[in-house]
Amino acid sequence: MQNVANNFIEATAQCWACPVFDKLFTIISNTAAAAYQKLTSISVVIFVVLFVFYILNAVWQNIKRGGEDSMFTKSIQRVTIKSMIVLSMLAMGIIIPQFISKITFEPASIMALKFAEVMLPSGFNVTDSYTPIQLSANGFFTPELRDTILQLIKTSVANFQVFIEMGINVIDKAFSISMLSGIDSLIRHFIVALIGVVLTYNFGKLFIKYSFCFMDIIMAMAIFAFMFPLSVVLFIFQGASDVPSWMSNLGKGFGGNQIKKIINAIVSV
Repeated sequence: MQNVANNFIEATAQCWACPVFDKLFTIISNTAAAAYQKLTSISVVIFVVLFVFYILNAVWQNIKRGGEDSMFTKSIQRVTIKSMIVLSMLAMGIIIPQFISKITFEPASIMALKFAEVMLPSGFNVTDSYTPIQLSANGFFTPELRDTILQLIKTSVANFQVFIEMGINVIDKAFSISMLSGIDSLIRHFIVALIGVVLTYNFGKLFIKYSFCFMDIIMAMAIFAFMFPLSVVLFIFQGASDVPSWMSNLGKGFGGNQIKKIINAIVSV
């Protein structure tokens, strides 16, 4: 019974979780890197339109206040400085998103991996025959991030394997020759067997749910990768003076919030 459970979990990990995640990660990383220049160009066009609108609105608001900010130090100058910084960052290409990945996603995935490894029993080795796809260092996300998350998936699957084995061991211990020695012994063994079935069922159900959890990582990474240039551009107008509320709220779901979503998705695995 234990061998059947182990074979099922190992086959699930090898045939579905790691290869699918690896392929999707590769597609997102390579496609986002290839489309980065075009996405940046589109974002710059959107920025120019919004910036012109913002200048007109700031001038009008200043006129209504009697021209108290004649040099526009509280509005246009601040936004202009932020614009220069952001546009310089976009001109650097994928160096900036790779840097963000290195200082946010990679440390989060490493910490999650270490925690998952601590959960494993001592002497338990995580084995998997899957060979990851060769990634270019010029992708949107680094190969190190992919490798760490793949190892996190394998380690988490191994943890579930230990949990399910525990439930199966409880069931095995419930069926022995001593259970036939009397009605009391039979009831006790039946209760132990029931506990084992409940443990195995719940851990198995959690494992099935877990198998789809890593899709949250993929979706969060895809949104972050393809919306990064636009989210950076929209960040310029957030919290700016003399900016309409609808304009200030643009892009709030991206940028920093999207970084949090990726980190939360990695930690949840």
